[in-house]
Amino acid sequence: MLKEVGNLLDIVVTHTPAYSPKSNKVERFHQHLKAALCGRIQAEENVHWEEALPLILFVAHTTVNGQTGFSPYKIMFSRVLHIPLAVIEAPPAAKESEVPLLEYMRRHQHKMVAVQELT
Repeated sequence: MLKEVGNLLDIVVTHTPAYSPKSNKVERFHQHLKAALCGRIQAEENVHWEEALPLILFVAHTTVNGQTGFSPYKIMFSRVLHIPLAVIEAPPAAKESEVPLLEYMRRHQHKMVAVQELT
């Protein structure tokens, strides 16, 4: 029945082995995601994967794909994302840290470059 529905809708059904990054694009993305998470966790102490995930996904969604020439964000919203660094991650409150804002921004920018190199 599923084949008949596919034929009616002109859908080509393909089968890929599970957990095979070579043939399954979703698994390939998961492989890159895992590498980026491991890199971020190893690079910084006391960082859990749940805290690192939003920044890594942001980088993945805004990085230009070599084959298409577009980022997933550009394809989805038809525009390039320009976002101030402060919006991505708010600087720590002065009570929690005595790091000057400029130093904080330099550190954060360094982290983003490191994450982008891993993806």
